[in-house]
Amino acid sequence: MVGKLEDDYACVREAKKVFESDTVYQDVNFIHKHFSTLSKTIEMLESCGALLHYSLENINRLTCSLNSTPGEIGEKIKRKVKMVLDSNPGLKKVQLISQYLCGARVSLPEECSESVMPVYKYCPITSVDVERSFSAYKLILTDNRHNLSPENMETLQLHI
Repeated sequence: MVGKLEDDYACVREAKKVFESDTVYQDVNFIHKHFSTLSKTIEMLESCGALLHYSLENINRLTCSLNSTPGEIGEKIKRKVKMVLDSNPGLKKVQLISQYLCGARVSLPEECSESVMPVYKYCPITSVDVERSFSAYKLILTDNRHNLSPENMETLQLHI
């Protein structure tokens, strides 16, 4: 497909040079074999309504899959995955909450009371749901809207 493009642009010429390489097909196969689960996991995490423990299981499966990547690239990936997960204190808290919700006897973080634990059942572990909410609410809170009663707000929220 790249070979059929016109050479009018520098990026097309550069892409053609890259695809002339003997290793490009091997590299693409390597990426497909070891990283195809990454995009599927991201899509799942971005979907609405996933159970917390299901999302965390998918993160664990992805981590295992990425950690099995061989060679020098695999070592870089392992370090990066470890660094990203270890630097996320919220993830550790959510993992404890998930364990608690699954019946394990764990000590909850101080800021988490047992009375609100059921709320975490569908807790998103990405910011996509929050961003989606802000996008939806900015359609409600426009400059044109000067009088918004609580009843109207509830009605509008049902349609988002």
